[in-house]
Amino acid sequence: GAASAAQAPVAMSSEEGVAEVSRPARRRPFRHARFFLEMLLVRAVIAGIRLLPHRALFPLAAVVGGFLYAVPQLRRVILANLAVAFPEMSVAERHRLARRNTTAMALIPLEFAWFMGRPEAIDRLIEYSEECRVLAERCRTERRALIWATPHLGNWELAGLRFRRGSGMPFAVVVRPLNNPWLDRMLRRARESEGSRIIPDKGA
Repeated sequence: GAASAAQAPVAMSSEEGVAEVSRPARRRPFRHARFFLEMLLVRAVIAGIRLLPHRALFPLAAVVGGFLYAVPQLRRVILANLAVAFPEMSVAERHRLARRNTTAMALIPLEFAWFMGRPEAIDRLIEYSEECRVLAERCRTERRALIWATPHLGNWELAGLRFRRGSGMPFAVVVRPLNNPWLDRMLRRARESEGSRIIPDKGA
C-alpha cells in the first residue's frame, strides 16, 4: 500500500554510476523526552551543589571520584595512560594517582556549577597570576590577540571565567556542543556568564 511504499528503501544512482540505497531516517520518539529529563536532573543537582559551602565540594569530589574510579572501563583507560606517561612508577603508585585523577575530574563540574553567577567568589577564590596580568596588559597595549592552548589539567572552565574577569579582554572559547540541546544551552549560558563568546568546534 501507499504507507508501506513510503517506508521502502529508495534506489539512488551516484555520480560513479553505482546504485546506492537511501534508508529512511531512524526515529527516536523518546530521545527528546530523555534529554528533557536529563536537564531537569542536572538542574536539581546544580541547585543542591549551590547550597553547599565551597569547602564542602572537596570531600564531595572525593566521594564522586571514588564512584568514577570504580567504573572498570574508565579505570583501565586512566591506568593505561599513566603506564605510558610514567613507566617508572609502580603499579600501586599509578593506582593512587589514578584515584586522585578521578577526584579532580569530579571536582571540575562541581566547582563550575558552584561558581556560576558568583563573580565576587570568582575574584576572591580563584587566583589571577601576575604573569597573566602582565601578559594581558601588554597585549592590550600592543593591540594584539592571545591564543590560549590549554590541556585538560586543572579546572579549565574556571580558568576561562577568571581570565575574562581579570584581563577585561574579549574572550572566545572553542567548544564541542553537547548532544543534549537542553544541557548544551545551560552550559553555554554558564560559559557566557562573564561575557565570553562561545564558538562551536565544527568549522572553527
